[in-house]
Amino acid sequence: MSTPPRLPQRLVVVTDLSVASEARTLAVVASVLDAVPPSLVAIGLRDHDAPVRRRLAFGRSLVALVRPRGARVLVHDRVDLARAIDADGVQLGARSIDAADARAVLPKGSLVAKSCHDERELARAVEDGADWATLSPLFASPRKSAPLGEARFSELRSRVPTLVVLALGGVDASNAPRARRAGADGVAVIRALLAAADPGAVARALVAPFS
Repeated sequence: MSTPPRLPQRLVVVTDLSVASEARTLAVVASVLDAVPPSLVAIGLRDHDAPVRRRLAFGRSLVALVRPRGARVLVHDRVDLARAIDADGVQLGARSIDAADARAVLPKGSLVAKSCHDERELARAVEDGADWATLSPLFASPRKSAPLGEARFSELRSRVPTLVVLALGGVDASNAPRARRAGADGVAVIRALLAAADPGAVARALVAPFS
């Protein structure tokens, strides 16, 4: 399944301060951008439970690192925080504000992505005109619900052929090709990169199936 040409990102690195500190995350992101074309990469600033001041400082550090190199930063759920750090957009969950409301307050051209887990949420992402959606969990992953599995992921993905869909949940260098065969246009990862001994090598392996 080919990816609509409007969005080049194939790899989203999602932050998780319970897995890697700010300093470690910044080092991982730098390694990733050295290993693969930065235009293929986006960073998702998540960490919902972190104090806002901490997320603000962390987000500004991420933007300062990746913006000059051509990668993008999206903030999960918090449109106000996205504006404060001059992020490239937001990633909205099922309980977030509507995409139209987000676009109304974000700068023109900002990206709006959606976090999806089922058919209804994917359909809503299409209705909202989302730039992309993550569909999760594809594989078993800590703190996630039961995995969709490849057959169910492929079925759901086939129902939204015009939407860019990235696989999230348990994706790593070993199973990224399976995510591609299931219909994913790219992958979003946490531990596979944040806990990697060689993030650059892992990033290359994650991107390779989507080249």
